[in-house]
Amino acid sequence: MPWGQSQVAHAAPGPLGSKLQVWICCKQQPRPSTVEDLTVILDRWQQDGVHGGLIVRTTEEVTALTREHPKVTVLVPDPGDENAIDHYTECADGLVLVCTGADLCYSSSTVDGIDDALRCLTQEGGGNGARRRELQNLRRLPQLITDVIDGGNLDSATASCLKALPNCGRAHAARVLYYWWSEGNLEAAEQTARSSLAQLKAQRVPLLAFADLVLRGGHNSPQLAKEIADALAPFGQRHPRAVRDQLVYLRALLHAGGQHRTAGRIIATLPKLLRDKPLEQLLFVETLMDSETPHAYRDLAEAILAKAARDPKLERWVFCARHKILTRCGDPKAAEKLMVAYRTSVVGQGDLNNDAWYLMVEPQTLGRFNTLALAQTLAMKKLFGDGLAANNRDTLALALFLNGKYDEALEQQRLCVKAHKQRTFLSRLRRYTETRDSIESRR
Repeated sequence: MPWGQSQVAHAAPGPLGSKLQVWICCKQQPRPSTVEDLTVILDRWQQDGVHGGLIVRTTEEVTALTREHPKVTVLVPDPGDENAIDHYTECADGLVLVCTGADLCYSSSTVDGIDDALRCLTQEGGGNGARRRELQNLRRLPQLITDVIDGGNLDSATASCLKALPNCGRAHAARVLYYWWSEGNLEAAEQTARSSLAQLKAQRVPLLAFADLVLRGGHNSPQLAKEIADALAPFGQRHPRAVRDQLVYLRALLHAGGQHRTAGRIIATLPKLLRDKPLEQLLFVETLMDSETPHAYRDLAEAILAKAARDPKLERWVFCARHKILTRCGDPKAAEKLMVAYRTSVVGQGDLNNDAWYLMVEPQTLGRFNTLALAQTLAMKKLFGDGLAANNRDTLALALFLNGKYDEALEQQRLCVKAHKQRTFLSRLRRYTETRDSIESRR
């Protein structure tokens, strides 16, 4: 193994010294969905000499796992090898390794894109250089998504990335987000989203990765959200205990509207599954506030958030989630009081513009905490008045837009364009205009 020596806790049929191996590191008890994902990968690529399995913490975790999944090889880090133990301790749960024995070819924090990585690594011809260039698309993808949301002119980059990674949900999402965020072309974005949805609907992991980014990325179409929810439904029903899957599925249902029974079932069952998972608890809270009737879930959201707040690493996000509850539930005085506390806290003393901008565009926080971003930009507007710089006004316009204040966003964005005819300013003006017109046409 690239990490050092590991012990074979259970050897499935197939040579351990195979041409190529895929290992998923499980810091917690492996979820059925994780084992299913791995089994699908290995079944699909076995004829190409790909084998592998799971790396778990101790041999005690293996018995039930191998009884239910005898085809999965299970390794545990050798307790006598400090290198193996250290690597296991430091890695993230769900880390995927693709290797040839002790040589690491590719690693990722997600299974999304692994099929494309394996296709690249097992293809004949093209040479190592060509294969390395294709793998670079996967390695650069997180930064590409960030740059797209930031408004970068990345038409050819997102198109070539998608061509190289046809089974990667994030590559499909990057192309959709390009049309939304960089071009402001809603029609092209929705057409691309539907085409991607048709291609990915039978693949659980890519579909979830795609849906997560697209649902949070600023779409304004309940019909598209419904189509995404319908595609997610079979996997949501098959894996009711897969927390992240259920959170994405719930957001799709809430954005689609009118699917109260299924959404209600998920909302009722998730709190128990989220026990001792503070990050997921917080994400559940902010997802609930995307409901058409957030007041109905306020008590539940506040109770769950109180549990998540015990994790000091989440302090900034707890402020953001609490502000979302207060704002969405119509408690402006409490929200204003919270912002005073936030701006005097260690996590909220930064630049107003940067704090708001990165909350809105960073992939991790994309679409989650737009209410606090708006509060920051309104404070910035009050501070600078008519002297607000064009770049700061652009941030204000985006915050207004993402909070549904379309006419105000258009007013501010027109002032940006008047001051500087930047391509990004113009594309955002187009996006805001098309979105407002689209929403008004549905009324």
